[in-house]
Amino acid sequence: MLKPPHVSLQECSKHELGLAVVDHLVQLWKHELIENILQSNLDPKTKLNRMLEWVIEYHRKTEGKRGCPFGNLALEMSEHDEAFRAKINELFKTWVDHLTPVLKELMHQEKFEQELCPEKWAQALVSTIEGGILLMKNHLDLQVLQNVIDVIRIQLRLVNPRDK
Repeated sequence: MLKPPHVSLQECSKHELGLAVVDHLVQLWKHELIENILQSNLDPKTKLNRMLEWVIEYHRKTEGKRGCPFGNLALEMSEHDEAFRAKINELFKTWVDHLTPVLKELMHQEKFEQELCPEKWAQALVSTIEGGILLMKNHLDLQVLQNVIDVIRIQLRLVNPRDK
């Protein structure tokens, strides 16, 4: 478990404290999602299924009420604070960058149409997940996100459509 950074409230502004909290959340996220799942030695289907389950489990723990802290910050801060925007942008870029080779390998294994660009697909996948989180938060219903994840699993051939 990563420990939060030591930040003295007397030594920093609210802005600096906010950035330190984001840095801590990013480190947790990188450890749990990027290192433990997307950079693992697992096959691409297992990586993608674990990533999707990780998303669901995070929101199950919060009862679907908080949404994605990074998506929330992107919506609230991107046009107002360049430091926050840059940190959140880097996080989403890192997600896409690590998801792209997983999707490329899956495309090869599953013989998807070659016109599909893995990077564009990774961007669309992250956007779909974040959109599902936004709808879940607005509906106050975790099932909305589960439905989006189910569709992603079918589209990526991670499950048989008849099983869903």
